[in-house]
Amino acid sequence: MTTITWLPIAISVFAVIVSIVALYLSYSHNNKTLRLQILKDILDEFKSEQMGSYGAELWKFYHDAGKNEKKLVENYLCEYERKGHEPGSLHLKRRYVSHYYQQVALYYYGGFIQKNDLKKFWGESSVSIIKKIIHPIEVYALNSILEKKDEPKPEKIEMMFRLHDELNNNDKINFKTGK
Repeated sequence: MTTITWLPIAISVFAVIVSIVALYLSYSHNNKTLRLQILKDILDEFKSEQMGSYGAELWKFYHDAGKNEKKLVENYLCEYERKGHEPGSLHLKRRYVSHYYQQVALYYYGGFIQKNDLKKFWGESSVSIIKKIIHPIEVYALNSILEKKDEPKPEKIEMMFRLHDELNNNDKINFKTGK
């Protein structure tokens, strides 16, 4: 065979290789853009006035209970009996904050955001709200409200609790630097 008969085959193989590389680079760029957009959306929501005021109210409620888990749950049940699902109730504010952290956990375990990203932008109180406030209420108070004793929690709630544990596992990544 002459060089001329191999030339079209070589050009075709080269074109296929270039196409594969271009496809990979396009996918890689789009994936990185998607991850950055998700992280931006998470941070924007975290910095929102609504999230800030609801988080502050939950922390105040926690401190008013003397930082005591049992008292926190008792106070929450009393508050729920008084206001239930009324607009502006502590129950709805707690749900809003809980759903935010559940969504973050879904993104985290879906591989869209990384631990270093979260630790760079969140302080310790941003994560400890899960364990100190949301966890006791969702495990103890909501079981009582819903009259569901010892039922397993939905997966997204369990994921949120695992996220807290992973972000606090002392793996030498510090909250200030993210490293």
